[in-house]
Amino acid sequence: MMHPLSSIDALERKVAELEAVGDRDGVIECRIHQLASTQLLVDVHDLPIAAACHQHCLLSEAYSLGGYVAQALEHVHYGQQIVESQIYDNGPSHRLGSSLALAEGFAYVAEGKDYQLALQCLHKAATLLKQAYGPEDLQLARAYELLGKVTTTRKEYSTALEHLSQAWEIREHCLGWEHEQTLLLWLDMAWVHHLAGDQEEALSLQQSVVDKVIKVGKYPNLATDAALRLAKWTDTKTALDRLRDVEHLLRNHDAHHPRMVEIKRELALLLIKRREHDQALEYLADVQKLERGLYGQQSVQLARTLKAMGTVYMLKGNSYQSEAVDALRASLAIFEGNPSTSVAVIQDVKQKLQTLHPAANTSSTGRTTK
Repeated sequence: MMHPLSSIDALERKVAELEAVGDRDGVIECRIHQLASTQLLVDVHDLPIAAACHQHCLLSEAYSLGGYVAQALEHVHYGQQIVESQIYDNGPSHRLGSSLALAEGFAYVAEGKDYQLALQCLHKAATLLKQAYGPEDLQLARAYELLGKVTTTRKEYSTALEHLSQAWEIREHCLGWEHEQTLLLWLDMAWVHHLAGDQEEALSLQQSVVDKVIKVGKYPNLATDAALRLAKWTDTKTALDRLRDVEHLLRNHDAHHPRMVEIKRELALLLIKRREHDQALEYLADVQKLERGLYGQQSVQLARTLKAMGTVYMLKGNSYQSEAVDALRASLAIFEGNPSTSVAVIQDVKQKLQTLHPAANTSSTGRTTK
């Protein structure tokens, strides 16, 4: 049987794996087991009670991320009871109290209701964290990041930028500019500038993040998110260049990376706008292959791509009529088999088929439009 200390370490590694794939319920389960193992060590092997308090903090944050705010606040309360009644050393008491205040603030942010209370908790946490750990602590950066998130929601953009900038300075000092968590704050600041109407600064920051991520050559999800947003803000040529850079980055990580389909789809749409139909069709062909594997042969995503392919073939002229009809009919077959598809979408595909050939104005199931 594994020793509780070894079990806690193994569960921490499992948490990292689960966080990477977004399995929040799995993280909660691991944190519950860690707390149980820690409590066993406290009760049987005289491990300091502060360790159990720390686990209550971690479990509270896991519950908040999973959307279980009541449970998150319950574990904050358990931790506060330990600090108040069982920890008499000022140092550990202050450190744990600051972490619990941060966990409480995070719970209210996750709840998304009482932002004023969230701000109060987070300001308290920031003050306590600075006193307990100094001005360059990663938990303090987290508090500033959450303050930035709340003030952004409240449309207090200048205050939000101040908080996010404070968080960024700490993370750059502690982790380096190239760390994912540091780069994410650049993205957040770009978004706040965009919301505030400062499009020039937003574009500059967004471009900088994309360039940095490409230079680092890591973080495929961050690279994808950053490039897709940049593509909406910048000129077509820059968008194409950066999306192709990210396409290359994803390919280096995994040729079948699940985010590849988003990059290729955006590239195809931009190429269609530039009337570069042959290249657009190449990307759309890649997209539909990826979508078959990701979403299935009857997915709405695949139907939309087939419809786009049919439309591009139409734009290429009469010599591609057969390819256009095949793609549109395949699209129609999927749309008609999906009850969530709107009538307008089905009628649009049928209208395109009617334009190509009057006889094509029949559905894939043989029904004639009247």
